[in-house]
Amino acid sequence: MHRRRFLAGAVVALIATLVTRTRGRIAAQRPNPPSATPSPTAPPGTGRAADGTRPAGPPPAPPSPSPVSGSRLPPQIGPLTAPRPFPPAVGPLTAPAPDGPADGGPDRQIRRERSTEIDRENARPGSSGWESDELRRGRGARLQEPQPLRGRGATTPGRLQAATDPWIDTVIRGYADQTSVNRGGAIRFCISTTEPSYQIEVYRIGWYGGAGATLVQTVSNLTGRQQPVPAPDPVTGMVACAWQVSYTLQTGATWVSGIYLAKLVAQSGAVGYIPFVVRADGVVADILYQVPVTTWQAYNNWGGKSLYEFSSSGGQRAHKVSFDRPYAAWSGSGMLFDGDYNLVRWLEREGYDVTYCTNLDVQTSTTVLTGRKIFLSNFHDEYWSQPMRQRLKAARDGGMHVAFLDSNNIYWQVRFEPSAAGVTNRVMVCYKDAALDPAAVTTPALTTVQFREAPVSDPENALLGVMYESYYTYGVTYPWIVKNADHWLYAGTGLTENQAIAGVVGYEYDRVADNGKSPAGLTILSASPVVDVAGKSGISNGAMYTAASGALVFCAGTNYWCWKLDDNEYQNHGADTRIQRITTNLLTTMRSGLQLPAPLPDGTRQLYAETLSPGIQDWSWNATVNMAAASPVYQGSNAIALTVTAAWGALYLRAVSTMATTATTVLRFAARATQSGQRYAVILYDLNNTRIGTPVWLANHGGDPTPTGWKLYQIPLTAFGAAGLGIGGVVIQDGSGTAQPALFIDDIALVPGTSVTPTPTPTPSPTPTATPSVTATPTATAPAGTGLLVYGDALASGWQNWSWNATLNLQTTSPVYQGSAAIALTVTAAWGALYLHAETPVVGSASGSIRFAARASQSGQRYAVILYDVNNTRIGVPVLLADHGGDPLTGGWKTYQIPLTALAAVGGQIGGIVLQDAAGTSQPVVYIDDLRIG
Repeated sequence: MHRRRFLAGAVVALIATLVTRTRGRIAAQRPNPPSATPSPTAPPGTGRAADGTRPAGPPPAPPSPSPVSGSRLPPQIGPLTAPRPFPPAVGPLTAPAPDGPADGGPDRQIRRERSTEIDRENARPGSSGWESDELRRGRGARLQEPQPLRGRGATTPGRLQAATDPWIDTVIRGYADQTSVNRGGAIRFCISTTEPSYQIEVYRIGWYGGAGATLVQTVSNLTGRQQPVPAPDPVTGMVACAWQVSYTLQTGATWVSGIYLAKLVAQSGAVGYIPFVVRADGVVADILYQVPVTTWQAYNNWGGKSLYEFSSSGGQRAHKVSFDRPYAAWSGSGMLFDGDYNLVRWLEREGYDVTYCTNLDVQTSTTVLTGRKIFLSNFHDEYWSQPMRQRLKAARDGGMHVAFLDSNNIYWQVRFEPSAAGVTNRVMVCYKDAALDPAAVTTPALTTVQFREAPVSDPENALLGVMYESYYTYGVTYPWIVKNADHWLYAGTGLTENQAIAGVVGYEYDRVADNGKSPAGLTILSASPVVDVAGKSGISNGAMYTAASGALVFCAGTNYWCWKLDDNEYQNHGADTRIQRITTNLLTTMRSGLQLPAPLPDGTRQLYAETLSPGIQDWSWNATVNMAAASPVYQGSNAIALTVTAAWGALYLRAVSTMATTATTVLRFAARATQSGQRYAVILYDLNNTRIGTPVWLANHGGDPTPTGWKLYQIPLTAFGAAGLGIGGVVIQDGSGTAQPALFIDDIALVPGTSVTPTPTPTPSPTPTATPSVTATPTATAPAGTGLLVYGDALASGWQNWSWNATLNLQTTSPVYQGSAAIALTVTAAWGALYLHAETPVVGSASGSIRFAARASQSGQRYAVILYDVNNTRIGVPVLLADHGGDPLTGGWKTYQIPLTALAAVGGQIGGIVLQDAAGTSQPVVYIDDLRIG
């Protein structure tokens, strides 16, 4: 049945693909309107639609609307589909919105910086031969979850009521003599079967184009041997096999580190598995993935005993468990397919530089954590020894980042003993009760109780930041509820405070504890209400802190995190692009060791000086960026050379964490053009890539850059509407809508308002101002009735209404500024505008200006003025009303007098005046009156 659904889905997907490609070919045959751009629902930096998917490219432009009067086409204004507003991000950009760094986004940054061994390995052909009916039957066949006992420890793993013995022996089974082997070493398999012969197929688990594994080696025609199932030890309950070695596997020196499965295929076709890890000792890698075999073994009830009453025969749990026995779960695969398989597939699909070990390697090796940047734990990592914990803590204190994508971690303390044959670390001891453990008297610190319990008394939250609280039924989930949504971990997800991501929290969960052990600076990243198996309400917390060494420590606080990274045949729970992005942000930041640029003593936060500051990334688009241009430079030895390769390209400097602006009030940088007329605007974004306030044109803050020398810009954050707000990115964007030659930029910083920087060239004078009155009383800057009238009670002769995305009433009788009527402009869709077109152009004079009065109907209505010639080509640059007296008021009329010099319209022939929405949304009515060119 499952395969039928799969095939049906594949057919549907194929048909959809063919339809999409056909539509694409048809669309490609249509003439493209100029400067078609992406939807405004994908702001710069997200590159994703509301459902989290990445659009394949800009959508086709909508048909051009007809002008309200006359037969001429509406103006082609700026980068948007017709009718078009002005650039840059006052309207949406034409550039594909960046997902992250300039190499293709954070979810590809690690892959594209190099060709990793993991990349090359996963380019090999995949195989489905590793699968079996036995493995598929393991789906959903998890042991029956127990109900809590009453009284002490009621919701504590390990103190649960007994269930009937669920262990059933199988036709073929086996175990390895060690949990891992360094590549090039030998590993021995001990196998038992009632069949006369069998074969072994060795597979490496990974992505492999979605196949999940590749075949490494096959060994055929092995003679079967039935080996005895030992009885549990009457004192400790331990089940330890002493089977003879059936086959010795010699690994190759070139084998890639990873999780491997030995598939045991009996003559009858019955299947069993032996999991093991191949290490790459001494190899430097970004990520060390620890396979938690101690937890696998604690839950393993092969032979009838585990460390749990509910899965042990007679309801009596063992106090010791042996690695010299097969795993019962998943046909011998242990807990690999509970969650590790999901994360391994995702990591290797994304090309992360990852190497593998088991937690027994952390127990036995003093070097396994050396040379690796990130320690990664996944799904369920409950059983730890004191040496394991101490070594991880020392690695953190040495700067190694720590990521636990799970919960209930470092919960039970264990210790290890040799097997009966004298092999070290083959027996795991965990009495779970100090009264039963002899170590409580001889070596109290090694007593096998919860780390938080006496006599150990070392709660796990001292290292993790969170600690286990409780559990509920396996498979039940609760949503992840976002906290501190402005944290860099959520960058690019679009998530907001208290937003929910379904299906993330389960079946065990952690919480921030008020026990005095929480690390300093702990940030709570989720607070998810849950109800545990006993009906008690609780909160699941994900959290992060930065250790004194600079190492980041993250704990998701839920077992099901990896279920949201990948869907596969064994765990298919709805992969979520937001959890994928959060994980990418986490690993990218940990891998790069990025921290925010530290403020200088005067509060300055430098973004670029010779090189990008730590914690600042290049997320530019439609441009080539040289961060080390040697000439020209403003100061020092390097500058940034920004060459725009396509319309509306930009330099985007993105911080890994929000840059507070409480101590800084000015954005400062120097710029120099290579030719006259290069137009640029500056835009600020928060950490979620949402634009802050309004774009600022360089032309309005000292003039456009010149090719004759450097110009220093010191733009108050108030000009952006960003005063006191956290900044996540600074964009310097092409404002001409065409490719541009190099613009040189240097010394980019957020500085206090009193900052003064030496300038090699004279600092440009401020933008010419003719600030209008901000009072409710009309105070025209020129006597009414002077200048060339465009509108006064009605449109003047020779002027036509060519407005778009708006409704107009040219005869509104209240309110009016003067006379008997005014214009009522209601923007009905984003970037709508009043466009008054002249049949005969007007020549702009050096002393001329655009004059009008405006009145808003609600606060925060943003507009800009743009001039066009008779051919509907934009003249000069757009001018925001916010930069020339402020946005319109609701309590009365505000008069504007904008010099034609600010619009770069001196000497030009003015063919049209546009007053355009600058918010990118529909807007309530705004009133305009007494519009003149004077």
